[in-house]
Amino acid sequence: MDKLSEVIVIHSMNPFNTTERVILNLPDGSELLESVPSHDGAIVCTINGEPVAKENWDCILQSGDIVIFQNLPAGGGGGSNPLQIILSIVLVIAGIVTGNPYLIAAGIGIGALGLITTPKVPIANQSVESPSPTYNVALSGNSARLNQPIPIPYGRHIIYPDFAAQPYTEYSNNDAFYFAILCLGNTSDLTIESISIDDTAISSFEEVQLQIQGSSFTPTQTLVNVAVVNAPEVANQTLESFRTVGPFAAIGPGLTTSRIGIDVVMPKGLYYANEDGSLANKTITWKVEAREIDDLNNPIGDWNSIGSETFTTNKNTPQRRSYSYELPSARYEIRTQRTDIRDDNTRAAHDIEWAGMRAYVDTVSPLETTAAYLAVKIRATSQLSGASQRKISAILIRKLAKWNPTTGWSAPIETKSIAWVLADILRNNIYGGSIPDNRIDLQSLYDLDLLWESRGDVFNGIIDKRLTIWQALTTVARVGRAKPLMRGSVFTFVRDSQQTLPVALFNMRNIKRGSFSIAYSLITEDSPDGVELEYFNELTWSTDTVQVLFPGITEPVNVSKGSILGATKRSQAIRECAYTVASAAYRTSTIKFITEMEGFLPSFGDLIAVSHDVPNWGYSAEVEDVFLPSVFITEDAEWSIGQYYAMLADSEGDVFGPYKIQQGLADREIVFLEEPAIEFYTGTDRERTRISIGMGVAFLKMCRVISINPNATNDIEITAIVEDNRVHEADSIYLPTYATPRPGYFMATDTPNYADASTSQKAAIGAWVSRPDGTVGEQGDSAFYYQ
Repeated sequence: MDKLSEVIVIHSMNPFNTTERVILNLPDGSELLESVPSHDGAIVCTINGEPVAKENWDCILQSGDIVIFQNLPAGGGGGSNPLQIILSIVLVIAGIVTGNPYLIAAGIGIGALGLITTPKVPIANQSVESPSPTYNVALSGNSARLNQPIPIPYGRHIIYPDFAAQPYTEYSNNDAFYFAILCLGNTSDLTIESISIDDTAISSFEEVQLQIQGSSFTPTQTLVNVAVVNAPEVANQTLESFRTVGPFAAIGPGLTTSRIGIDVVMPKGLYYANEDGSLANKTITWKVEAREIDDLNNPIGDWNSIGSETFTTNKNTPQRRSYSYELPSARYEIRTQRTDIRDDNTRAAHDIEWAGMRAYVDTVSPLETTAAYLAVKIRATSQLSGASQRKISAILIRKLAKWNPTTGWSAPIETKSIAWVLADILRNNIYGGSIPDNRIDLQSLYDLDLLWESRGDVFNGIIDKRLTIWQALTTVARVGRAKPLMRGSVFTFVRDSQQTLPVALFNMRNIKRGSFSIAYSLITEDSPDGVELEYFNELTWSTDTVQVLFPGITEPVNVSKGSILGATKRSQAIRECAYTVASAAYRTSTIKFITEMEGFLPSFGDLIAVSHDVPNWGYSAEVEDVFLPSVFITEDAEWSIGQYYAMLADSEGDVFGPYKIQQGLADREIVFLEEPAIEFYTGTDRERTRISIGMGVAFLKMCRVISINPNATNDIEITAIVEDNRVHEADSIYLPTYATPRPGYFMATDTPNYADASTSQKAAIGAWVSRPDGTVGEQGDSAFYYQ
């Protein structure tokens, strides 16, 4: 049974020794209670990395669920956090037991997920096990990457396909024909835009034959023999009269052949020059012998002649010939010998070389049926050098299914969509996670796809190294300024976008006393003053760079360098570079605090409002009495000249405001200048309405959550960064604009709303679009709507 179609249950006996464990495999639909191990003390249960309370152990398990029961160690005390320790141990155990990429992906759902914070030095591509023939310019070309993963192409991208079998050359009528079969990727859902050798279209070469094998193309190719083994020891050895050359093993241990191919070359031609300038015939004779050997290279039997050859001509150009010999199936060694006397007269060309040998293997190793292959047969000419024939490239366009909330999944179509690449990584049952749709947040992917499409954000890349599912998701989502996230057992994605409404309010009334801290990122002499981002440019299909300087810098001296996979247009690369710089320049404060169960109200990446007296962010209180427009609060506040505001939170954690306020006449009285939309509560049955007040924008800070960690039974530690909307505006000057309406869109000039724009706006922008709500927005920005 496939691990992703069953339930894995792990009983971990000793949290300090991960080898003391029992692993069970249960079918889909099993009850959790049936798998609870016997235990004396306390025990923790997690499903897909999420703690499950004992009263909920009557749940039904689904395919792919990973259940871990962990015995708690005795003791602890002293403010230690046994739950956090156990969760960490659980993740280690899960990874050790299976090594399953889905397991690794699921496990990362617990702990700090640094989505929003962008490091000062951009994240570089991870090191590969084997150099990539696509992204390593020095190594670009076809190669046999043994034991490496089959590449997975996405979007539109060039690929130097790997050899799926050994290439070989055969001679016919003095012409050399090059045979190769190349793997285009682990999918047949492809469109092949073009095929080239070096930088020249393959159609420019003489006598080129191509066949494409794959479920979406030709079921099988007949052009190239995929079971050919070249003997590297044979490499243009000169055959001297009556001197044996060899023997050389034709095939490796464990293999057998019933056909041997021999190549010979007369490098100077074959002729005798007469005194009148004409060329007379010359003849060369040689023989080929074979002897059976075992896998230890011990001979079996005697030598047998398999060919006595004679060749006559009067040509002064190199002569190349291939000969084929049928034999009983076995492993052989081959030797050759010239059987005539070489004419050493200066008028004669009478040399011969043993140029090559290959064996045609009896047992053919099947090609991966899920992949697509390019079979090539090319007649070698002066155009095609030995180096060039190993630089066959193709530009591919990937086809993927797209999801719509109304119509569901489409048939595979050409797309560069980041969203559906992410979905394919999760859903694909060949190289992906085989995750069912009910465990993927498809609606979020659909919404993100609309945003990414409007911005021109795409993923064009080749994944040609081993990655866990989580690493692949992280790599692809990065180009869309997003990261994967686990919510329970569901995969979802969070993009670093501008938010305006906080989901929770935290102030002195619900932040644990003494737990609030703030850290500032200070500029030092080692701080970068710019970012240089490397990307793969689709115009040249080579690495290129973009650079953005920090605000106020004109002559950089310390530029950080990084790279991004999937961006092949300069416009997209420079947008991400500008975002990276803005995030590092403007997000300079990180806060931490401990709260109670309200800490579970926000999710990773959500916007929260924070008010606290440590950094002098306003005043915090509870509402004690309500006589609208006046309310009375539990704490004193200092007032000065200026406009004050209030933010409110009810007992459910919902946030309201900000509202304009002013100081009342009585102590602790505030007067609302606009009616709040909240239902105040001042009783004792539940938490009273909380309020934060202060002047202008300083009365609280909007922060983005980057970590939510349970510290104890009822305590949650939240880490957040102080938000700055300039981060999301930094790339606006690089957003795409369109000279004509794109399919499915409409222009504001087609509606009366265009007249609402001022003359200066029209002149400055040049093209505007009408939003569905009737307002006018700049063409190319996020207000570019569908019809």
